[in-house]
Amino acid sequence: MTDVLEPAATRTINGTCHHDCPDSCGWIVTVEDRPAGPVAVKLRGNPDHPYSAGELCPKVNRFLDRVYSPDRLLHPMRRVGPKGAGEFEQISWDDALTEIATNLHRVIREHGPEAVLPYSDAGNQSMLALMGLSGRFFGHMGATKLDRNICGVTVGAGMAKTVGSPRGIDPMQHLHSKLLILWGTNTRLTNRHLWPTIEAARANGARLVVIDPIRTVTADAIDETRGCHPAAPRHRHRHDSRDDARTDP
Repeated sequence: MTDVLEPAATRTINGTCHHDCPDSCGWIVTVEDRPAGPVAVKLRGNPDHPYSAGELCPKVNRFLDRVYSPDRLLHPMRRVGPKGAGEFEQISWDDALTEIATNLHRVIREHGPEAVLPYSDAGNQSMLALMGLSGRFFGHMGATKLDRNICGVTVGAGMAKTVGSPRGIDPMQHLHSKLLILWGTNTRLTNRHLWPTIEAARANGARLVVIDPIRTVTADAIDETRGCHPAAPRHRHRHDSRDDARTDP
């Protein structure tokens, strides 16, 4: 007699993208409750999310492929060949921690504690990413201090120098703007959730200005059929009352 396998029970779970991105996109995960444990079988954007409106970025669209990939690293690996050769061997956690401690002591003994630079940041927003490298541990060691960020401080400084304050506005409020300036940003490609809001503002009569030393898909999105001249030489720049895309040679 052949046993008949009952179909796995499924359920959906609402969540939020954990990557270090301000969009905080909503997602819906379909989970199968299998005998060996729950398995996520489908992930899609949440259409009720007010900003991303159900669209996920290419990185997150394939998130489950990475989670269940047979190539995912689950154990410490030691490089045994030259850099770039991709030659590694699996070692135990005890061996990995011992080797790390040995090298830390060697570096401090030979070069001093400030030769140790702890580098980590939010990453996937997990407790391991945020708290895995303890500030107290490296402070007691005397290691070099780091701001532990890349984009936030530079953006804040640029905003403060340009508009007088490092603070921005809710991106959805751009819908009410009368003038939008995209300066050195390929927004249509790299900020895909903001672009629909920009398009809605344009439909409401907002003027869009694109300034970039190279032609991008953002500049290409402003074409003459929509009432503009997408490119002009440096000495002969044309625009109309609605859109202005400048591409200097």
